[in-house]
Amino acid sequence: MSAVPDLAQSVPVTVERTALLIRYVVFCILAPIFWLGYFGDDQFDFYAITAMVATHNIFVHIVLWSRTYRLFFSRANFFIYLLQISVIIALTGGESSDAYILYHLLIIGFSAYDRRFRMVFRATLVCLVSYIAVICIEYFHTGISLPLGVVVVRLMSTLLVGWMIAALSERLRRAEVIAAERTAQIVSSEATLRAILNNAGDPIVVFDDNEYIVEVNNRATEFLGAARTQLIGQRLRAYLFDDGTLPHKIAELRARGQAHTQEIVLRGNGEERIVDFIARSFIRNDARFFVVLLRDLTELKHIEETTQLVNARLEKLNNDLLQLDGHKEEFMRAISAGIRTPLAAAAGYVDMLLGEELGELNPDQNKALQTCRRGLARVFRLIEHTIDAYSPRFGRASRTKSDIQDKERATASRDH
Repeated sequence: MSAVPDLAQSVPVTVERTALLIRYVVFCILAPIFWLGYFGDDQFDFYAITAMVATHNIFVHIVLWSRTYRLFFSRANFFIYLLQISVIIALTGGESSDAYILYHLLIIGFSAYDRRFRMVFRATLVCLVSYIAVICIEYFHTGISLPLGVVVVRLMSTLLVGWMIAALSERLRRAEVIAAERTAQIVSSEATLRAILNNAGDPIVVFDDNEYIVEVNNRATEFLGAARTQLIGQRLRAYLFDDGTLPHKIAELRARGQAHTQEIVLRGNGEERIVDFIARSFIRNDARFFVVLLRDLTELKHIEETTQLVNARLEKLNNDLLQLDGHKEEFMRAISAGIRTPLAAAAGYVDMLLGEELGELNPDQNKALQTCRRGLARVFRLIEHTIDAYSPRFGRASRTKSDIQDKERATASRDH
């Protein structure tokens, strides 16, 4: 017989324990009946069967006590049963004994050890050969009391039962193989999903329709500051700040099956974190669950608040600069009105003197006035450059660059 991996809790070991108990019960029932004389005076058969059954029970007790369960799967164990049943049939009437049904039970029991069709049918043929051997021994010893047709029917019934058990066992074995493959696929899928969850960058929490947490990933345990065993079984709202609207949000999530809000999560150390709360519902085993993605927005909120403060400061600085620019224009206008206008008047009088409109000039006076006019021209250029550099709009409005260049060229030609 082939061994199976789960020996202590396997079906064959359970069958052996059950068969052991049945043997004790049958002996306790038949022994008083035999001692009362209902089976006749032939005590040898009873004691032979009792010794054989007791030996088998001792063997089973030793295997169970030593936990050497593999002995139950050996061929020797099968032949112990086969020999025991054959002796019981031989001692209880041979071909006329109704104990031949025990062969059927042995075939059924063997299918618990090995469900392959060929192995079960091979065990059926071995039982059939043993039954034929018992009939032959009985025939040469005392003859056959039953009609040949009845014997053939019993043999054919054993063969038919064996074939049916073998076919059913093969179907069961194939179903077990398919179930094992699907179980392995499910286990593999669960392991893959677990790996995906644990490697996700954001915390993920799964809770049931009663808000009890049933699953979390590693990132969620780090984010919430609690171990996985501590989180599972807790209510989700224990980790959410309730501003009075939380029950309404949970009810809306149940009704719509999805939600996307911003919540405040309370971590295990009491720290508050602002999260993007994204929830979706799904059905598993006819029960509804919700998976929640918690995206930490605390740093982003801090950045937004800082950006708003910076923008407010920039706006204030811009207003201050605009005010300063206005003061600068007023200052430049004051320079233009308070300095350039008197200088223009002085330049006009110098031009009048040089034009001898106020009288003739000697060479020294003419030279002095020329020097004075060049100095006034340099002052005008300095004022114009200053106005153009610090107040372009005012400078362009008062005097264009081409006008300044034309005046400089005219002054230079007059000097020459």
